[in-house]
Amino acid sequence: MFARTFLVLFPTGAASRNGSHHLGCPSARESRHPRSTKLDLDKAKHDHLRTVAAIRPRHRLQFNPQHVASQYDQDALLVQIFDAIGVRSHTFVEWGARRPNILNSAHFRVHCGWCGLLLDGAPGASPNKGSQKYPGLSGLLSAPDTSCARLRQAFITPTNVNHVLTRHSAPSPLDLLTVDMDGQDFWVLSAFDFQRYRPRVIAVEFSSHFASNQFCTTRRDAAYIWDFKTDAEVGTSLALWNWLLACRGFQYVGQANGEHGIWVHRSELAAADLTSPELIPTYIREGRGFSGGAQLQDIVCNVSCGEFAYGVCPATCGFGGGLRQTI
Repeated sequence: MFARTFLVLFPTGAASRNGSHHLGCPSARESRHPRSTKLDLDKAKHDHLRTVAAIRPRHRLQFNPQHVASQYDQDALLVQIFDAIGVRSHTFVEWGARRPNILNSAHFRVHCGWCGLLLDGAPGASPNKGSQKYPGLSGLLSAPDTSCARLRQAFITPTNVNHVLTRHSAPSPLDLLTVDMDGQDFWVLSAFDFQRYRPRVIAVEFSSHFASNQFCTTRRDAAYIWDFKTDAEVGTSLALWNWLLACRGFQYVGQANGEHGIWVHRSELAAADLTSPELIPTYIREGRGFSGGAQLQDIVCNVSCGEFAYGVCPATCGFGGGLRQTI
């Protein structure tokens, strides 16, 4: 069992003793009557910006240990979602975690007492530099496997993802799974053992370069490492993500800043959400991919089932040999 430590929590918008603000924590409840997960995007932006704006000093913010938030509005949207469906296991897994305090799971880990596993191929580093002085980095890397939260270095590929999760004692079932690898996200999540880890909510990085009828992703390459200096477009279209996750029982509920899409397992949703689902936008006019000027030499489209790991393309989704039909 993991040792979970619960911190003193403050309601949304309240001030802590050091003068900072942070989001509230969603409630833990076993209700089988969830509320609607229709998201208030404006409120999420306001809550996130208010949290970050209250942090002092502002200089070199990412090195300030009080800066505990997602990169964009993801954490505020996730609080709304878990307020609607309830919290059960208080657990997370997030890979692509070089800055532990600037993650989707950071608020839940630091302020709400959630336990989980962070994974990254080069914690603290990346092609666009980095630092071993990011708050929380050294402590999480050195934390024993029995601790509530820990960070492990692992280069994740489609063929090793489940082995890595087993080796590092990833919790199950999961309240939250986040995937943000800047490149091979789609191929790795295609090989992920959904039945074993049973995530309730999934947040994944996507590219706003693509429209809702484009099924595209970064080419599959087990040794792939994104280098921002190449100016090559990376990432997966929202449409392709939606196809994969719908086939795994999830329903799209929204996106944050043209960067992360969020899905909730259909078994967790209110009847109103099931009968009137949120549709992926035809175009998303925000995010790094929106500029449209990036090169596409690393992108493949109309992915065929033969390119998937472990035969992940389910016949029940009706796509036959590939993704050349429209959802």
